Amino acid sequence: MMRKIILFELNEVPWRVVKYYCDKNPDSTFAKILPQCFKYETVTPDQGHLSPWITWPTLHRGVDNTKHGIGDLNQDLEQVNKDYPPIWQILQKNGIKTGVFGSMHSSPVPSDFRKYVFYVPDAFAVDKTAHPEYIEPFQDFNLSMSRESARNVSGGINMKTGSQMLMKVPQLGFKMNTFFDLGKQLLDERKRPWVRTRRRTYQVVLAFDVFMKQMRKSKPQFVTFFSNHVASSMHRYWAATFPGDYKQFDIGKDWVDTYKNEIDFTMNKFDKFFSEMVAFANENPDYKIVVASSMGQASTVAELLDSQLLMGNEAKFFEFLKMDASQWKHVPSMFPIQCYHHTRKGRIFCQSTETYFHCRTAA
Repeated sequence: MMRKIILFELNEVPWRVVKYYCDKNPDSTFAKILPQCFKYETVTPDQGHLSPWITWPTLHRGVDNTKHGIGDLNQDLEQVNKDYPPIWQILQKNGIKTGVFGSMHSSPVPSDFRKYVFYVPDAFAVDKTAHPEYIEPFQDFNLSMSRESARNVSGGINMKTGSQMLMKVPQLGFKMNTFFDLGKQLLDERKRPWVRTRRRTYQVVLAFDVFMKQMRKSKPQFVTFFSNHVASSMHRYWAATFPGDYKQFDIGKDWVDTYKNEIDFTMNKFDKFFSEMVAFANENPDYKIVVASSMGQASTVAELLDSQLLMGNEAKFFEFLKMDASQWKHVPSMFPIQCYHHTRKGRIFCQSTETYFHCRTAA
């Protein structure tokens, strides 16, 4: 029997958080199943600065960044995809039924994306293109919410993309429990406005429903699903969950009390995803589940920041560089990084600065 693989990409989650969660939630599916699993802690061979948009292609392509050369989102990948193609490209071209859902650097979509059983590119895609085509309204909504909540979560909902997505509910596969959960979230926001930050996680909840609908429909032999929802919480609330990590702690008790359970909240959602994958694998015993993180995080400092430097006028910046508007275009990236393509000379990027006070990247 040929093994089929579900690669769940739980971005940046270290063993520290896995152990913390399982110890605290021994009745969770993840805690119960984990002792039965093979577990590996690896060290990336990548050189220089580490970011998930560097370490994920190392995992996907089997070579480090000194060879694949990927250092930023929305980089031109035409040549590297020929020299060091990602695993999904290799498998698909060799007749393996393959699905991709949100994996980093899966955009822009390849020319043969319709040959995949499904293909939903990452959240930094420049447009809503997805396969099957009826997933595009979801991807359009997903991209619009990501753009509007780059730093602080938007208090609104894009009604145009949202309504178009709702018209495709039967095909997309949203579960009734998901709608109940979303309704509870919106009501909770009225009582506790600070929980609005959890909307980032609910984008993944919706995405996972779409993913599992495609899984049950097409039964691919290899599939990926990427989620940044736990990492997003760790970036912001590590100091609230692990205040003992710091010699100097300048964050108020009220902030800690408010946000101390946010990593738990996101891990609880992952546990629900994991439970559904386990149930699917039990029904289809030729599947194996692989959970990978690509890299981890740990604490740095817990100090309040009272200033940051951001680029407010990109046109003026490029005018200073003697480049007119026809020579560059802005493409999506991870806030606060600003990425641009030079229309004639390849890629140019510049970066504004913002420092999170409680996380660092670690191999």
